[in-house]
Amino acid sequence: MIKRIAGLSVLGLALIIGGYFSVYFSLIGSPSMLLILSVIIAVLFILGIFILIIDSKERKLNKEKKIILEMIKKARVAQERQEYTGAFDDLRKRRMY
Repeated sequence: MIKRIAGLSVLGLALIIGGYFSVYFSLIGSPSMLLILSVIIAVLFILGIFILIIDSKERKLNKEKKIILEMIKKARVAQERQEYTGAFDDLRKRRMY
């Protein structure tokens, strides 16, 4: 969640800085400053997208991890039931089940 917020913040910062300085430097007309600004904005934008991609991959891995852990728990329960079948026989003898 924090990475998602950080990624969106970096993207928003890049857009705001880009909009502000593109208007500012269009009035000045310095091509070298405009090039430097474009590179900085592009790097910020790519960094924000990269953070969002990493966050989505981590969320996907966490979901898969939860599914695998749940499957392991179910397999253990099933294995325990197969190993000890006497519990139902004991309950039937006592007429509790």
